[in-house]
Amino acid sequence: MLRLAHGDLGTSFVMQQPVLDVLHSQLWPTMQLALSADVLALVLAMLVATVTAGGESKWNAGVASLIELTSRRRPCSGSACCY
Repeated sequence: MLRLAHGDLGTSFVMQQPVLDVLHSQLWPTMQLALSADVLALVLAMLVATVTAGGESKWNAGVASLIELTSRRRPCSGSACCY
């Protein structure tokens, strides 16, 4: 436990490297994926809001609600918390 408190997470069984090095090597690609997912979600939300803004058709609003409901079920990304 003392080594863990000092940042020593041990050695990976699979990669045979220090765990901290493995985490550092995967941090940037993980952040890129999370940021890309957040940007895509924002663009899609803006698109759906623009399409359904007129309020003329209940069909558009129903489809938008379905999209919103199903998109809320996705897991949280690394850069955003669940809401």
